[in-house]
Amino acid sequence: MTGPAVGLAKNAIRTGIRRWTEGQLDMAWRREPKARQAHIFMGHWDRERTSYLMKLDRGALRKAIGVLTGHCRLRRYLHLLGLEKNKRCRKCEQEEETPLHILCFCPVETGKRNQILGSHFQDPKDVDTSGGDPSLLQGGKVASVGGTMRITRGRYNGP
Repeated sequence: MTGPAVGLAKNAIRTGIRRWTEGQLDMAWRREPKARQAHIFMGHWDRERTSYLMKLDRGALRKAIGVLTGHCRLRRYLHLLGLEKNKRCRKCEQEEETPLHILCFCPVETGKRNQILGSHFQDPKDVDTSGGDPSLLQGGKVASVGGTMRITRGRYNGP
């Protein structure tokens, strides 16, 4: 003989499963040793950021993912693919040309960075897009950042 049944609402079950799944995703993300730049830009798995990205059109999503992961037509990534010999920034020649360098450190891009992001130099931890207000992604800033890197239709248009 079994004891009394305890009723659970379907919504409570769904919420429990969703929270468990999100916890598993976040734990897997934090344990992932690769994707250095993506970890800098996306500190942890974030439902709001994911929801925002999923609402973008294909072109904006491609730019956003390229910026967030570093998989875009900047010299470092092209060098890793064997398509570019020089991986130094074509603007300043001081560091590897990555979205992180353009967004945070490149001295030549200080004016554009200040105009678009509100500061001449960015601390990489301030570029983290998680937490419900992905400031890098909101208000079309990804498109503007893409403009800063002069990326259009997935191609770097040169200096």
